Amino acid sequence: MARFVVVVDTQWDFMAGEGALSVAGAADLVAPMQAWLSALTPDEVAGVLFTFDTHFAETYAASPEAQMFPIHCVRGTRGWGNMLDVALVDPAIPAWRIEKGVFDMWAEPGLAIEDARDAERPTIEREAFFAALAASGVTEVTVIGVAADYCVRWAVDGLLARGFVVTVPAGLTRGIERQIDAVAAEDFAGGGADRRTGQYAERSVRLFSREGGSPGWVPAFAGKHASADCRSARLHAIAASSRPTSTVANEAKLSATPNGSNSVRSWTIPPQLYTTFGT
Repeated sequence: MARFVVVVDTQWDFMAGEGALSVAGAADLVAPMQAWLSALTPDEVAGVLFTFDTHFAETYAASPEAQMFPIHCVRGTRGWGNMLDVALVDPAIPAWRIEKGVFDMWAEPGLAIEDARDAERPTIEREAFFAALAASGVTEVTVIGVAADYCVRWAVDGLLARGFVVTVPAGLTRGIERQIDAVAAEDFAGGGADRRTGQYAERSVRLFSREGGSPGWVPAFAGKHASADCRSARLHAIAASSRPTSTVANEAKLSATPNGSNSVRSWTIPPQLYTTFGT
């Protein structure tokens, strides 16, 4: 079954070095993200959802967020604009968008998801959208974007709560105070878990919420897992070299070096460490 993709807040104010709330290192992710999105294919991806952090100059000062961060992503301004064009996504893959006013894309009731290519099409209420996605058989969601320790973290949390298996490629996200591996270890695994790092500087964090075990591909790599109990969770470190090359290439372009082509599938991708959590 095809997976779904959520692209979190890849807006100018977060991604550009000159942005109002620029996330360190995010500017370097734009090109890899563009290449990654361009490489998605309809047979492997059921759809792509772009989230937009959205504020208004007239009301921001009174919001709780204003106590933490300067005003940013004001609707209609350059800073609010997405640095990843929906045109990057294969036209055969449905593309959607949602505007949110807080870190957590799940916190505001009744938010509407819109067609990212045709604003005239009917909107779908967020909960109904994800319920229909699950009912269609989609079980896995890949999340990329910023910031890893704020809006990405809450996107992951809500997806897990709704029963999805979540993958966050560490090379396609950046955090403000914590990176995604720290977020996974501290917020989702309870801390104290045995993590393999070694030479692998880039990782994908896979967060499993399925009752009764992990997704079907896990047993195939059971002999390569290192596990540790952590708040009734299993943590597995899996070297990406153990996984099919096509899976790694399609999952993320992480610190890749070009070999003469702009296609992700023809880039050379170094070994990655995959960290998995499952209840």
